[in-house]
Amino acid sequence: MTAGRDGGNKWQDDLVVRWSDGELTLYQNTGTKLGKEIKVVNPNKLWTHAAEIGSGDYTQGDTWDLVVRWSDGEVTL
Repeated sequence: MTAGRDGGNKWQDDLVVRWSDGELTLYQNTGTKLGKEIKVVNPNKLWTHAAEIGSGDYTQGDTWDLVVRWSDGEVTL
């Protein structure tokens, strides 16, 4: 899982979770409770190979990006 600014506001209060079944979920505006749940990807075999994920403004476009390191060592943005 990773935290970042994926919900469109100025706060880094969103959480992206990759579940063991390959589902990818975004929780927006997380605070004392989990924020609004948005299913990004349904359970699937591809995302079960995501070893690590990270959030950040890697492309300098003022929107946050997701970086994935896959089980075979490939890294995608």
